[in-house]
Amino acid sequence: MSDQVSSNRDSATFKVVPAAATVAAAPSKRVSSTASKPALSKPPTTIHPSAIVAEKAVLTGLYHISIGANSVIHPFARIVSEAGPITIGENVIVNERAVVGGARSSDGMERTGDGNVEVHIGNSVTVESSAVVEANMIGEGSIIDIEARVGTGARIGKYCKLSPKASVGANETMEDFTTLSDPGRRHTDHLLKCNPTVRALRSKRQKDQVELLRRLIPSNLAKWS
Repeated sequence: MSDQVSSNRDSATFKVVPAAATVAAAPSKRVSSTASKPALSKPPTTIHPSAIVAEKAVLTGLYHISIGANSVIHPFARIVSEAGPITIGENVIVNERAVVGGARSSDGMERTGDGNVEVHIGNSVTVESSAVVEANMIGEGSIIDIEARVGTGARIGKYCKLSPKASVGANETMEDFTTLSDPGRRHTDHLLKCNPTVRALRSKRQKDQVELLRRLIPSNLAKWS
């Protein structure tokens, strides 16, 4: 009996079938790792020929954007007129990754209760890196420091300063020559208020900074014409 089993084993034939022969190759599909982004809307603009708008700055929205003489819009700064028109005065500096203006809310309604969504940036204002300005008004000579936020409809007076990461809420008001520290402490800058020479020196420094940036930042106004 054992001899018969041994004979059967010897005569058995074993075949190894490759897996590739039994499994059909799946068709190759290339899936993009980045979803396509919707094109940004190009707003109507009026830009003074002496203004500097960097190639990688972003101007987008539905309403008119006006940029005054010798103003500087840095690379990656965003001017967003989806909720209303934006007027930027003369010798204004909007630094990288700062946002001026704002979008409509997800339901398409304007975000301010009174419907006043225009943004006015006065002459010689500086909006520092990563700051967000949705205010109705930023007065002449004011400084919105790094990562500071000014809410929709707020009104900031002349020669004010928001310290880094300071915040002014929607529809709030700051009087002229006010400095706001985080968290929320306000005081009047009497030196600026009472001394026109100091204000003139600040204005001159702003103009000097603009001329320096003119040499450093290539401008592409034709992109927005």
